[in-house]
Amino acid sequence: MQVNRIVTLFSNLIYPSFCPGCRRFIDDATPLCSECLAALTPTVSQDIEIGRSRSIAIYSVTRYEGVVQRLVRAKNHSQRTAAWQLGELVAQRAPCPWDLFDGVVPVPLHWTRWWRRGFNQAEIMARAVCMHHALPLFLPLTRTKQTKFQAEIGGVAPRLDNVADAFAFVNEQQKLLCSGRSLLLVDDVVTSGATVVALARLLYRAGAKRVSVVVSARG
Repeated sequence: MQVNRIVTLFSNLIYPSFCPGCRRFIDDATPLCSECLAALTPTVSQDIEIGRSRSIAIYSVTRYEGVVQRLVRAKNHSQRTAAWQLGELVAQRAPCPWDLFDGVVPVPLHWTRWWRRGFNQAEIMARAVCMHHALPLFLPLTRTKQTKFQAEIGGVAPRLDNVADAFAFVNEQQKLLCSGRSLLLVDDVVTSGATVVALARLLYRAGAKRVSVVVSARG
């Protein structure tokens, strides 16, 4: 689409046009150079059952390794550009049926981590996805308590316990906006899937018609 091309050109004026994998200059609209793109290990979509005949599809670009792993870790050093590049990568390379969705929902970050980092990487990624695919951005969710990092916890059940009751709707109006809609959660990495399962259950209870997930990498 011409609009998407204009948006991409505009974003390239804001964010550096170099490959985060090899630092090579990129003179087109791709988030990585052709060599680094070719080095990515493709993944297939994964369905997770979440009870009551509900499931979520997880669409990811690659495994959690190499250049994508470095970009994900860069967010811990307050690198907004890395988050945007991950969003560009997801928007352009994830095998996601974009036209099935009514809106994009970033995984919320607790305010204490937002304060330390200065941004929510999932929201930056979601904005890149919305710009590319002309989808509305929804911000209906908040993280109500600070939890341990999921990577520090072993096993699916303990991770589910870690995020139990950790999320809520911002208000009743935002909850109502999710009813009857097909929503796409956005995050940087999915490992066990505990976080997105907790969020999907919350959205389904609010009446969402479909909930799926798109990420840059699967661990």
